[in-house]
Amino acid sequence: GKIENLKKDTPEMRRELLNKLQQNKQFQEYQKQLQKGGYSRQNTEISYKKEKTIIKVNYANRENETATIKAEAVNNTIKNVELERAEKQKQDYWWILLVLLVLLLLAALGYFAYKRFSKKSKPEREVKKKSEKPFDYRSESIRLIEKSKSLFEQKRYKDAYGTAAQGLRLFLSYENRLNKEITNDEIINFLREHKKEYKEAKECFDLCSLVEFARYKANKEDFDRIIRKARGIIDRESK
Repeated sequence: GKIENLKKDTPEMRRELLNKLQQNKQFQEYQKQLQKGGYSRQNTEISYKKEKTIIKVNYANRENETATIKAEAVNNTIKNVELERAEKQKQDYWWILLVLLVLLLLAALGYFAYKRFSKKSKPEREVKKKSEKPFDYRSESIRLIEKSKSLFEQKRYKDAYGTAAQGLRLFLSYENRLNKEITNDEIINFLREHKKEYKEAKECFDLCSLVEFARYKANKEDFDRIIRKARGIIDRESK
């Protein structure tokens, strides 16, 4: 078989087969198609298989994409002309990126799951927030006024008048929702501007200020009158 094939495979036989192939209309159509696509002819392969001859004409373009026109020659007749394209395999990295994204997602989920589990595994400490009681400004004001009476008995007159004024001032500030430490003048101006009773409070504050600044001599009668007026304001406004 090999000797017979060698006898057939002569330069003359090759030229004859290629001439017949080039005259084949199907071959001409494929070759024209490849040339338009930028392919150029590279080489020709001829092999023998039993009673037929296999002819392969190889082409390639600038992108190294290859194509082959394959034909069979049986009894010097060209048959089964086919075009085979074998594009250069391009490495696609999208699937690698997808795998990386999946791995990152799994790592993130694992991290959050670990953090959540570790928090649950630790003994939970219940933090009880102490509910803050609302400031009982009325009781505090009365306490200050009672304290002022004790100071007066101790003959600490300046402190007694000052503490009495502080108690009344505290009550009026919180009763009118100012909720802050203010001066005598500020609370009186507020009451006057809002058309509220202020004369009794002003009388108490004025007398207390005179004693505090040593402009008036303290006496039991005036002090008791201040205490009565202050308690009267607190009791009246609290109703």
